[in-house]
Amino acid sequence: MPNYQRNEIIPGLFVLAAAAVFALYAFRVGRWEVLNFLKGERLTCRTVFDEVKTLAVGAKVAVAGRRVGEVSRLRWTELPYTADDIDLLRRQLGTLPEGVREGSRRLVVEVDFELADATLKVDPASAQVALLQEGFLGQHFLDLYPGYWEKDKEPGTIFAVRHPEPLTIRARRAGGIDALAATIGDAIGSINTLIKTLNEGVFSLENRDNLNTLLKSLSGAANELRQLLSAEGENGLQASAIQPLRRMLDTATQTMTEVRQRMLDSTLPKAEQVLDESRAGMQDFRAALAAVRGDLDSVLDQLEGTLLDNRPELAESVRRLRGTLWQAEMAMRKVRANPSVLLFGSDEEDLEAREFDESGVRATGRARIYRQRDESATGK
Repeated sequence: MPNYQRNEIIPGLFVLAAAAVFALYAFRVGRWEVLNFLKGERLTCRTVFDEVKTLAVGAKVAVAGRRVGEVSRLRWTELPYTADDIDLLRRQLGTLPEGVREGSRRLVVEVDFELADATLKVDPASAQVALLQEGFLGQHFLDLYPGYWEKDKEPGTIFAVRHPEPLTIRARRAGGIDALAATIGDAIGSINTLIKTLNEGVFSLENRDNLNTLLKSLSGAANELRQLLSAEGENGLQASAIQPLRRMLDTATQTMTEVRQRMLDSTLPKAEQVLDESRAGMQDFRAALAAVRGDLDSVLDQLEGTLLDNRPELAESVRRLRGTLWQAEMAMRKVRANPSVLLFGSDEEDLEAREFDESGVRATGRARIYRQRDESATGK
């Protein structure tokens, strides 16, 4: 057997390693997935875009900025126009191209991508995928919105649920920089349409001629007014109108100043005099009111003293008044019961109390304790 030296084996190993690296790079550039068995389990999804810009195989698929997969294939396909596609095309172009209508077929790009994150949850009914760009000069990638669901209807992870492969996910209109560019493009298109309308309508040849005529008329009127103002002598506008008007305004201003001064000179002293008189009258009224209040207080004091001094007599008068009222009430009862007493009289005894002070409270001015009378106790 040949005897290989160490200095021959090491360069050979470097050559083999370099060949292996170049082979893997060539497979990668040629999109030959020779190491698919090392990728692990993946879920294949599919979507359709009108254009993919710089999107390429191997571009990342991200959810909220986190990489969860990559693009695996791009190919052409044909799809019919829908009502939403027609509306979008009309907004972008202003008018639809001839022959484009709902149902017409168009060439689009079908994008297959693979999801490798085992913790990812996707709701196919509400999930969407959009084409975004990393910065102004970066490559495009797919931004996946997994969808939404209710708390008690939360889907399982992508590998725990048996999804059909490829899983179809609805494409979302461009966002980020592409959406901004589309919006700016729409705005520029609207501005161009407005400018075109102005050029055809407002800035037409006839309108420009009319505008030039109007400007010439205004220029001529301005020149005539300037000449009239600069003219000297009695025929000039300065001497015939402006100076007399200025003198009239000066006279009116002077007259108003004199009238105002006279009104102030004659009105202010009278107003001050009226205020002084009113102030003095208010002081007299306050003094009279204080005197009346003092007299009323003295009268009330006297009345209170009189009531206190004559309290027993007042109590006796009240007692007698009550007795009189009692007699009147009993007489009315007798008349109602037997009207003949008005002609023949009555021999019934009087039920009024005797004329003596049993409790001794009459002299004190306090009322006697009330006791219910019993009419049946008379023996009648």
